[in-house]
Amino acid sequence: MVDDPPRQLLLWLNDPVAYQSTLEDKGEWEGFLSLVKKKYKVDLAGDGALKAAQLLGDRDGKWAEVWNRFADAPQGYPGVVSALRAGKPEGMIALHPDSWPQDNDEDEAAALAAVGGMVSAPVADVRSRLAKLRTDHADRLGGVWAKLGQTPAAALIVRLAELADLTGTIGVGSDVGGGADDYARSGWRTDQAFLSVLSALELGHPSAPSVERVAESLYRPWLEATVDQFQSAWIANPPVGHDPGLVVNETAGTCALFVDGLRFDVAAGLAEALVSRGLPTDLQWGFAGVPTVTATCKPAVSPVASFLSSGPELAPTTPAGGLVNQESLKRTMSDHGWSFISEDAVGDPAGRGWTEGGDIDALGHSFGVKLAHQLPDQIRQLATRISELLNAGWQRVVVVTDHGWLLLPSQLPKHSLPEHLAVVRKGRCARLNEAIQPPAGVIRLPWRWNDDVQIALAPGIHAFEAGKVYEHGGLSPQESVVPRMVVTKGSVGQPLALAIDYMWVGLTLKVEALMAPAGCSVDIRGRANDGSTSLATAPKPLRDGKVRLMVDDVHQGQAAVIVIVNEQNTLLANVATLIPEG
Repeated sequence: MVDDPPRQLLLWLNDPVAYQSTLEDKGEWEGFLSLVKKKYKVDLAGDGALKAAQLLGDRDGKWAEVWNRFADAPQGYPGVVSALRAGKPEGMIALHPDSWPQDNDEDEAAALAAVGGMVSAPVADVRSRLAKLRTDHADRLGGVWAKLGQTPAAALIVRLAELADLTGTIGVGSDVGGGADDYARSGWRTDQAFLSVLSALELGHPSAPSVERVAESLYRPWLEATVDQFQSAWIANPPVGHDPGLVVNETAGTCALFVDGLRFDVAAGLAEALVSRGLPTDLQWGFAGVPTVTATCKPAVSPVASFLSSGPELAPTTPAGGLVNQESLKRTMSDHGWSFISEDAVGDPAGRGWTEGGDIDALGHSFGVKLAHQLPDQIRQLATRISELLNAGWQRVVVVTDHGWLLLPSQLPKHSLPEHLAVVRKGRCARLNEAIQPPAGVIRLPWRWNDDVQIALAPGIHAFEAGKVYEHGGLSPQESVVPRMVVTKGSVGQPLALAIDYMWVGLTLKVEALMAPAGCSVDIRGRANDGSTSLATAPKPLRDGKVRLMVDDVHQGQAAVIVIVNEQNTLLANVATLIPEG
């Protein structure tokens, strides 16, 4: 019985030999041939798959319905993609160019060539070209090939055009407080857009160097102007108050999560991820200490900052007189009623806790530009950790950080600061020896832990050491305007907006739900709200937002629903799918 001709046509075109065999075993092959010949005007036995693929791509008459079914879930029909590639008629103007994979390939190549052609172009020319390219390519992101992940160049064009828009104005003004507030409201979006461009193509893509150069041609002038204005405003009228951290008598039930190098744009992405999980999130900002390095600024956002004092290099000292490091900071917090919680534990929610997470700063120093590709995974891991802590009973999680950072693929320019002038010198800062006047252009400000100690800061986006792609320690909105985020547990039954990404490989389903709360499981069901209709061999819990499930071959070709449920078996999200023919 042919009860769904469009789907069955797609199943046949996906694998003609296997599907014919399936229908012959059921005694349905001849009836299927007859119906298709009558309704779709093609003789599958005589004309074959190439003719059917041509008709599918033309989308004429009844074939439009078949195309729409394919376009709804193209991941389930890899063989149809191959048939379309082979079935495009030669020498004819296509009625629907977006039907054919080779036309998409040509569009992708043209987009990348256009980006390559902008490498040495004036910035104004780059902006105008990107505006036109966005018009030419943006619509492709809503089609079949985008769903199949085959339009990265189109996505790149749209991201570059957005970066061009955002870098058209400078948001930081003459008042450092107002400028920082502007940056925390919207300025960070430019940094986020730049990173989005850098991650648009896969690692190692041959066009990546061209993309980096074009993106930097837009971003670097904006960055230089933004940093210069911020530094001038700070020097003219230094802000009063800093360190958006914790106090020793925070409310019981508070767990602090320290993340090294959580720049404001990344924190905004984390806040969005948390809200999508149904977790109320309050993102605020404050000024980091001077200089923006971990040794200075991590102790400053700890709950025991008020008990620490000046030290010999860039770190303060504890009440016992020892230099602040990881172990001495733990002991000092413990002495004042704060427990240190390891990354694989959740601690006692009745008290006050400090834990640490994320590898952003380490990844930036180690991998430079590649950090852009790794940030989404860092955000997912941090969101999962926060969910875990709240689910364990903590009333609120306060996320704090020490500093942000600058990143430029072409490297930060060098500004000289001889080492003999400094007690200790870092990439963008140094503690000066007493009574030393730094070279011309170098900024001099008092240290966070001792106003009598002078810190040298690199001017603009410069570094005191050559070869720095990723660095911090200086004075800029990106380094100095840091987030403080308070996350609480959402109300029971609050709806979540979870994205479910999936791909069938035979009868194995790969699922990613990176923003799902801890403890969630994935199932494949006939009806979303009915667990008794499960089609999977067994529902499985998500691990780091990912899972694989299998279905029995008796369910081949069956419509189904992929669902995410929590530990109470409450449905959180679902998406329709079609189980492919094995």
